[in-house]
Amino acid sequence: MMDLLSLPTAELLKEADRIRRSFTANRVEKCAILNAKSGLCAEDCKFCAQSARHSAAISTHSLKSRKEIVDAARGAKEIGAERYGIVTSGNRLTPGELKTIVAAISEIKESVGIRTCASLGTLDNMQLTTLKDAGLERYHHNIETSERFYPKIVTTHTFKERIDTIMAAKVCGLEVQVFMGVKDIKRQASNVRKMKLLGAEIIPVDIGSGVLKDAVSDTLREWASCSRDTLYLMGSTVGPHPFPMMVAAFQAVIGEETRRQFLKREGGLPDAIIAAGSGGSNALGMFKAFTGDEGVRLYFVEGGGEGLGAENSAAAFQLGRPGVIHGALMQVLQDEHGQVMPSKTRSAGLNYPARGPEISHLCETGRVKACYSFDDEVFDAVVTMAETEGMIPALETAHAVAYVMNHKEEFEDDAAIVLNYSGRGDKDIDTIMRHVYGP
Repeated sequence: MMDLLSLPTAELLKEADRIRRSFTANRVEKCAILNAKSGLCAEDCKFCAQSARHSAAISTHSLKSRKEIVDAARGAKEIGAERYGIVTSGNRLTPGELKTIVAAISEIKESVGIRTCASLGTLDNMQLTTLKDAGLERYHHNIETSERFYPKIVTTHTFKERIDTIMAAKVCGLEVQVFMGVKDIKRQASNVRKMKLLGAEIIPVDIGSGVLKDAVSDTLREWASCSRDTLYLMGSTVGPHPFPMMVAAFQAVIGEETRRQFLKREGGLPDAIIAAGSGGSNALGMFKAFTGDEGVRLYFVEGGGEGLGAENSAAAFQLGRPGVIHGALMQVLQDEHGQVMPSKTRSAGLNYPARGPEISHLCETGRVKACYSFDDEVFDAVVTMAETEGMIPALETAHAVAYVMNHKEEFEDDAAIVLNYSGRGDKDIDTIMRHVYGP
C-alpha cells in the first residue's frame, strides 16, 4: 500500500485504469445518485463524515418523501442516466423509512422506467425481498476493510453483519457489488471466496488503507424498535432476563446427555469438567447438570489474549469488575469511569468484554473456577490436537485444551476429565494457518 501511495499521480492513475479495464473493460454505466437521507447517524465509523464520531459541516436531513424520491428519478432519466441510486445514512432503516422507499421504487418502476439500485445499510432477507419485489435490481454494500481490522474503524456494528446482508441480497436474487481494498482481498481470501460463491461481485479498491459486543448492542437496539412483531433470538447467555436463563436451559441438554453417558461408561461422575467461554452458553450447557455435585470440579476458561494487560486480553474475571452491560449485572471489563473497555483475543467467539450473569454468579460463589489461556498457548493446543487426535478444534475450544495441557498439576494422572469440545476449527482455518505457517 505504501508503494502505491508513493507513486506519482500519473502512475497511480495508470494503475487504477489498469484495474478498471480488467473488470469493466470500456463499459460505462451512467448512474445518478440521490442522497435520500443525510447525516443524523448514530454509528461511529471513522471513515464517514456523516457518523456520530465526526463534526463535519455537512447538510443533514431526514428521509426524503416518496414524491421527492420519485421526482428525482424523473430528473435523472431526463438528463440521460441509465440507473438511479438511492443512498441513505445510518446502519439500518426504520420500518417507516423502508415503507417509503419501497413505495417510491414501485412507482419509479411503473411510471419512470429507470433501473434502480440502492445503498441502505444493513438489511435482512425479508426487507431485501420486499425491495426486490418493488423493482430494486442492485444493492450496494461496502465491506470497508478486513474482519480483523474492522473493530478498529467501527464498533457500533460488525463485519459479520455486512457479510450477512450480502448473503441475504443474493438469496433474494439481487445483484450485489462488494468494494474491498486490494490488500484486504489478499488478507481475507476465504471471505472473498465465500462472497464470490454466494454470487457477489468483488470490486477491488486500490486507494486508502485497506465484535460480539457490537452485534448484541445492535440486535437489542433493533429489537427495541420492533418487539411487537419480532422474536429476539440470542445464542449466548447474555442480555436482559429471561434470555440468559432460556439459552442456558436449552444448552443444558449437552450436560444432561454427558452425565448419562459418563455414568453408563465409567460407573461414576467425572473428577473435572473444563469448558471455554465468554458469555457462557456452551460452558453452562455442560456445567448445569453437575453444579450440585461438589465432587466434580468445574473450570471456566476465558480468553487471555496476548497477556493480562488492560488492552490485550478478554479475561474479564481477571481484569474486570461487576457492572451492567446489555441489561444485566455481570463481570465486565471497564475503566475507572465505568466505561466498557474493548476485549482482545484471537478467538472471535470469546471476544466479548463481559461474562454472563449466571457464569458470573457461579465463579463469584466459588462453584466454578475462572481460568484463562493465552493466544500462543491456544495455537499450540490446536496443533497438538491436529497431530495427536486428527481433529482441528475451534479457537474457542482450543482455550480449554490449552488450559489442560499447561496445568497438568491440577489433574491427577488417573483423573476422569470431560473436556467440552464445543466447535470445529473450519471457520478459523485461515487464522490458524497464518499463525502456524506464516502469511
